[in-house]
Amino acid sequence: MKINLKSIFGLLTIVIMTSLPALSQQVTGARDLPSFYNPGSTMTVLINLAVDETNPPGGLIVAETPPSGWAILSATPPYESATGGTYRWVFYGGEVIDRTITYTVNIPPTSGGQQTFSGKVEYLDPAGALVSEDISGDTTTISTPLPLLSVSPATLDFGTSTTFLPFTITNVGGADLVWQASVTQAWLTLTRTSGTLTSGQHEVVTANVNRTGLTSGTHTANINFTSNGGNSSVAVVLVVGSPSPVSNLQVLSSLAGVDLYWSNPAGYTGTIIFRKVGQPITGGPQNGSYYEVGESAGDALCIFKDVDGNTHYYDGSLTPGTTYYYQVYSFSDLNYSTPSSGSASPASVADFWLNVDPATGLDVISQAQGPVNGFGIDIPPGALQSPANLQLGSVSPDQAPAHSNLLQGFASIYLLLSDINLLPGQAITLRIPVYQQDLNAAGVRKLSELRVYHWPGPGNQWEELTVTSRQTLEIGDLKGFITVLWNNITGHDYFSLGSLVPQGSSGGGCFIATAAFGSSLATQISLLRLFRDEVLLKHRPGQAFVAWYYRHGPQAANYLNRHTCLKPLVRWLLYPVIGFAWLVLKGIFWPLVLLLSVGLLAMIILQKGKNYFLR
Repeated sequence: MKINLKSIFGLLTIVIMTSLPALSQQVTGARDLPSFYNPGSTMTVLINLAVDETNPPGGLIVAETPPSGWAILSATPPYESATGGTYRWVFYGGEVIDRTITYTVNIPPTSGGQQTFSGKVEYLDPAGALVSEDISGDTTTISTPLPLLSVSPATLDFGTSTTFLPFTITNVGGADLVWQASVTQAWLTLTRTSGTLTSGQHEVVTANVNRTGLTSGTHTANINFTSNGGNSSVAVVLVVGSPSPVSNLQVLSSLAGVDLYWSNPAGYTGTIIFRKVGQPITGGPQNGSYYEVGESAGDALCIFKDVDGNTHYYDGSLTPGTTYYYQVYSFSDLNYSTPSSGSASPASVADFWLNVDPATGLDVISQAQGPVNGFGIDIPPGALQSPANLQLGSVSPDQAPAHSNLLQGFASIYLLLSDINLLPGQAITLRIPVYQQDLNAAGVRKLSELRVYHWPGPGNQWEELTVTSRQTLEIGDLKGFITVLWNNITGHDYFSLGSLVPQGSSGGGCFIATAAFGSSLATQISLLRLFRDEVLLKHRPGQAFVAWYYRHGPQAANYLNRHTCLKPLVRWLLYPVIGFAWLVLKGIFWPLVLLLSVGLLAMIILQKGKNYFLR
């Protein structure tokens, strides 16, 4: 076999020449990036070039492409050109040596997350072929945590005398924090309203208050912060004199307990309640003193303390029939408002069911005797989210929620304590018994004229429920039942029967007297209304008279309004009635009758004696 040496030599030459770049890379580049970057700032990048001194190329191009939108501001050595976001450095001859390119890049404020760099080193190898190698080392960097605003404390309480308090603003993020602050009241000022904080840096600012011209009570404001690291707010509380008190306090009889409802003031800072058993409270909290639940203030015990804005408290596990006295205060730090007071006696629990099964529900409970008097509840199977506990009972009308002057009745008050959780779209059925006293108090004769009311409805008012059926009976005083659907469950729910005051009865039912005196606000009307509520409605003959009067009074009042010439005569006729009502309400009517009777009897005896001796 004949060997072609020329062909073998040519093949070896090609293999050697094509293997040279892989065997001996003349230039390498490695990038060094910071671990993190801050949006809106700058960053320094290093590219380290290593040149094979035994075989350096005659020329070298370094091409670097930062992340999109990032611009190189300066470089050492300076870059030669910039096209399409790619920057190039060109080196010739003796410039092709080991060196470091250092450049500073601008970072847009909108940058975030991981950012990628890319680049190449390019040169001609000894055979004249182009070599293009990626720059190794770091290729990506991620942003630091964004700037994050932190302000403490969350509340500044100036009490009754403090005029300035400090608070601290801190940047707990990574990038620079730029913040601004504003206040919501003119009596509040700040020593500084803007600034810039680097990562971890903090600044102390002082808030100042001026009480001049402020009314007595609690005043509140906010210091509002905006920044590139989030927003925040500091609540500010200022007291002039004493804190603003709570209002609309209702102390209600509940089952084995007492329900307290109230309205917090606009400048809410906290609520604290004290209780005394059997006697009115004569002591109270003292400014400058701290009280916790279980501690005493004077002769009363602290039973409730809250700064979350609650407006209801159930004081449970109390003794039925015992009177409990309460005082409710607003408080700010160690300062206390004037009290709102009330008292009530717990009612006995009539029935108790434990763990009503959601699957089987609860049938109508009808108890004709005892406190419930036939009040019943029906929970359909599948209506509950979870097992429920129920307590049923009744409370005295004078210790139940007050109703509007536009409503009348409410002779029987039923109460349901529960932890019922209905499924969406579900409702339970209530069966309300109707007795003759309910009809009398409401001024109606038929079940069809009665309405069913529930408390608390919106705004802590009695709300009307939808009647589904009425059943008329005649079993003594029991006249029947009214059935309603109900789903507005609060856990402490009162129910009663009533009716609307007839149209034109702006005097609260005193139709004729209102027409005669011309105003429902007249003192005479108030006295007659009190006589109705305190005397007539508490006795069966009086209830019957009120029911009769409500049926016929509006017509008589309308006639009187059409014939105004009769009003002076009617007023004259009413004064004896008003005088009688005044004597009864003051408790001196019957003593006066007795005194007059004794006097009349004495006069008769004396006259008879005189006639006897003159014979």
